[in-house]
Order: sequence, then C-alpha cells, then structure tokens
Amino acid sequence: MNYISKFLSAVAVFLSAGFAATAQDFEVSPVTLEFNAAPGAMQTREVVITNHSNIGSVFRLRVEDYDIDEEGRRHTRQRGMVMHSCSNWISVSPSTLDINPNSQGVARVTMSVPADGNDSRWAQIVVSEAHERSSFGADNGTQAGVVLSPEIVIDVTQTAQGVREAKAKLSDFEEVVDVDGKSDSRVFAVSVENQGKTFLKGNLYIVAANMSTLQEYDILKRPITIFTGASQKFRLVLEPGMLPAGVYDFTCLLDMGAAFPIKGIRLKESVAIGQ
Repeated sequence: MNYISKFLSAVAVFLSAGFAATAQDFEVSPVTLEFNAAPGAMQTREVVITNHSNIGSVFRLRVEDYDIDEEGRRHTRQRGMVMHSCSNWISVSPSTLDINPNSQGVARVTMSVPADGNDSRWAQIVVSEAHERSSFGADNGTQAGVVLSPEIVIDVTQTAQGVREAKAKLSDFEEVVDVDGKSDSRVFAVSVENQGKTFLKGNLYIVAANMSTLQEYDILKRPITIFTGASQKFRLVLEPGMLPAGVYDFTCLLDMGAAFPIKGIRLKESVAIGQ
C-alpha cells in the first residue's frame, strides 16, 4: 500500500465513528454493526455500498480481527488470534460486489452465536475497492493485477441482549509529565481494567476536594468504553482556571450506571493549584 492509500485508509477508520464513511469515490453505510443475538441464535444486518464513480467497480468485504492496546491504539491481528473475537461467527454474503457507476450494492452480514456465546466480542469488516489494471496501468515497473485501494472499516460488536456485567479495577492513578509540553496544564493518568465478560461502559472523572474549604468539584468527566478482558490507560488534562487556587485531594471515579457500584482510587499526594 502506497503512502496515499495508507493515508486514505486512516481517514476512513477515523470517519467510522459516524453513521457512514466515504473514501475517494465510494461510501459505506452503516460503519458500525451492533449485534445483540442471544446465545445459539442468528442475526443479520445489511451494509450498503455506494459507488460514486463514473465507472463500474468491484468491492470486496473481508472479516478481520483487531485488538486495542493500553494507549487506545488499534492493531489488526491474524484472524483467530484474538481471544474475544467474533470473526468466526460472522459470514458476509456476497463478499464481492460488482457495482455499476453511481449505483448501490447490498451485502448481508450474519452473526451466528454459539450456545455458549454470552460474552462481548468484536471484529471488523474491511471494505476495499479492487481495480483491475489495464495495459495502460503497467507503468513504473508495477505489475498488472489487483491494486490495493482506500479502505473503509466497519466495526462489528456482539453482546447478547440483556447481558451486562460491569466489573472494573482502577490502578496507577498519578500525575504525569505533560506530554504536550504545556507548562500551565496538569496531566493525570489512570489505568482501568475490564474484569467482566461484557464491554465496560461508563463515565470517568475526578472529584477534587479543597482541603481548606472542603468544597468538592467534579471535573474532567469523559465517557469510556473498554473491551472485554482489556486494560486501558486514560489521561485527564487539567487546564488553568478549572479549579480555584488551593490544595486539593483528588479521587478518580468510574460511574458504570445506577445498577453497579462506583469504583474509585485516590491520588497519593495532594495537588496544589495556583500556588
């Protein structure tokens, strides 16, 4: 894959957070498939690919595995190598679509959950356009044949309906060196481990208690999602003016909803603000 293709592929992954994504002359919708099939059941969703080009194109859909590291970075893995993958539960029909100019094609994605499939799992479907090179394309020493093109990634998740288990552990809450080089900001980091069988979803935030006035402030709230069996480190940046001057006791909390207890961890040292 050349530099331009890599760049466009990265853009496509970034756009996949929305309902649809466009790469060059084609569009995919939706770019998130959330299945909630019961153990032993099947569900099917449709994916629409729109060819905005003035020429017909062939599009391929392939299922892949990936994981996310502690820093939140995504890494494609060999299929079958990710413990909580659902790639082997997914079938795509058809996996190749020949779409006319300015037309659409539809692929059906089926999730077949085994009887013991009661945990959260994930995979991705990569949609790419394959160009058959003509004799005019065999320049610069490039061989004729299929050429890699921009890709759009569809995120696929599966959690059985009504199943949710929120178990989390917070650790390593500390102030760290400001990675952005902003001397007037303060950066705090905390690690959150998902110890349950389903996706961990909640709101992470800091309670800052002024040690003189005893007034408390809820700051730096952010929603988080952590995959099954994963651990992720989060950085919370305190900007000037967020808190009045004073000495504070910081506690980082994770609220996973009313049905689950709030998890917390206290910073070992007090934090002086504006002094």
